[in-house]
Amino acid sequence: MPNGIVSKVRLFADDTLLYLTVNTPEDLVTFQNDLNSIDNWCKKWQMCLNYDKCEIMHIYSGREKENFDFKLGGFSLSYTDSYKYLGVHIHDRLKWDKHIEETVNKAKRTLFVVKKVLRKSRPNVKKLAYFSLVRPLLEYASSVWDPSQVGQIHSIEMIQRMAARFCTNRFGYNDSVSSMIEELGWSSLSSRRYGNRLSLFSAVYSRKKGLSDLSQQLQKGNYFSRKDHSEKVAEIKCNKNVGHFSFLPRSVRDWNSLPNEFIKNLAINDQQKVRESLLKFSGSTANVRFY
Repeated sequence: MPNGIVSKVRLFADDTLLYLTVNTPEDLVTFQNDLNSIDNWCKKWQMCLNYDKCEIMHIYSGREKENFDFKLGGFSLSYTDSYKYLGVHIHDRLKWDKHIEETVNKAKRTLFVVKKVLRKSRPNVKKLAYFSLVRPLLEYASSVWDPSQVGQIHSIEMIQRMAARFCTNRFGYNDSVSSMIEELGWSSLSSRRYGNRLSLFSAVYSRKKGLSDLSQQLQKGNYFSRKDHSEKVAEIKCNKNVGHFSFLPRSVRDWNSLPNEFIKNLAINDQQKVRESLLKFSGSTANVRFY
């Protein structure tokens, strides 16, 4: 399908995502031609597109946007301001409020069911259920949507605090949840997101296959102070918060701030070991970094 298409294509099972940066009116025509090519390819290979499920989203940062009448198989594509792609709610302003709200609510519902079913179970069973059924919901694709706003960070941490009470069976008003989490040996979810995000960044930095779109945006640092490590990357400047706190610019800053001794002992080409080291490091600095 992607052969002969100018736009970039992302394929996953039966999901197809087509995207193109539009700078000129000619780019709009190019995108329409690519839609025609996809429709013709599907007809040639007798694959039926569900046109009702096909939508278009214009991601932009200006005050106003112009919607072009794109067509697929003769049907005009409807515009949407938010689209759920592979489990992640993407907004046309690249804000993550909706996704975080949906994630927190889903985790709350799951934890509620777990508490009902396992209320009489042993603590280790409750803990395993939290790790297996609830926490993965709060961490899925979090490298992309990792929040920077305190309110959103706390709303996610609240799920873990509820889980800590459940696992220790301590629901008293005066019981310290922070002490429970410390006794359980849990890292904060924000510190885990930090470790997971930098683990993914290390793969981008190492130019792993499939991440070239991100890797090609990285440049070697052009200024080194005594505190900088040898793997420093040039910072990516952004004029707006949506870019400043997005994955790549934010991760570059965090990567550059890692201690020199830590970087020296990091096996950068082994992502699994990198992740383990970063999670251990982020957990040890959680109190300083996140609270």
